[in-house]
Amino acid sequence: MGGLYYGVTAYAAESLWQSAGDMAADGFSEADNDIVLRGELTFGSVTAAVSTAIEDHAGTEADDDATQLSVAAVADLGNYTVGLAYQEESGLFGAAPAVAGDYNMNEVLGLFASTTVAGFDLTLAYAEQTVLGGGMSRSSVGLEVGYTMGDITLGAYYVAEDNNTADESYGVSVGYASGPIALAAYFNTDLDSDEFAVQGSYDLGNGLVMTAGSIDGDSTTDNDFAAFIVADYDLGGGASVMASFADANNVGTLTSDDIDTFGGYELKAGTTIELSFAF
Repeated sequence: MGGLYYGVTAYAAESLWQSAGDMAADGFSEADNDIVLRGELTFGSVTAAVSTAIEDHAGTEADDDATQLSVAAVADLGNYTVGLAYQEESGLFGAAPAVAGDYNMNEVLGLFASTTVAGFDLTLAYAEQTVLGGGMSRSSVGLEVGYTMGDITLGAYYVAEDNNTADESYGVSVGYASGPIALAAYFNTDLDSDEFAVQGSYDLGNGLVMTAGSIDGDSTTDNDFAAFIVADYDLGGGASVMASFADANNVGTLTSDDIDTFGGYELKAGTTIELSFAF
């Protein structure tokens, strides 16, 4: 079984990569209004994908029509899952680097393995990133552990970093889900910068889910730091409407159109109403 996707869709590495915590070196490009062409194939227990970038975040076409080959594969081996992901160094868009968004021009390689032991979910991952033009490389080795007790899920991770500014990252998280209520919180230290967040959601049962939360920390440039509220309504038939308000906590978020909540939403600073359709 396979598929071919074109438009604002995930890159191959982005779609199949599994990190072990907040790893500095696993900066695979993420589609954020980029135009992407991706092919995907599942054969037995193996899923593989390949993609390329057609346009960047600003709508500028790649100088060679397509750039940054991205490949990834994941194999389900019973109680074990193993995978790899790779993206090549990017070419230019209009004789310049890609504009903004979550596009990373650098070459990135990643390997991961996960399993479950005595109720604990374990993930071990390695990533290496080489700066555009063959510059300085950096690597991350991470271990993530998760454990579920009834309605409560606990998580923790540790990453050893080969980086100029810090040599480790770590974090803890807790989540609760019961009926229509879901609550979550985390704290992490990412390359000597602390970050913390809380979030809660309530499913009203009529297709409407309300979510509110806050992300904050030490950084003055992180473009995810904001207090936010989201109303997400399923209209049926693959259609939905979402209204959100995000209040920036720092300068980096004031003009952001990519506030990544840990509930999966990507929000814009200020008020936004979004209508989407799935075919």
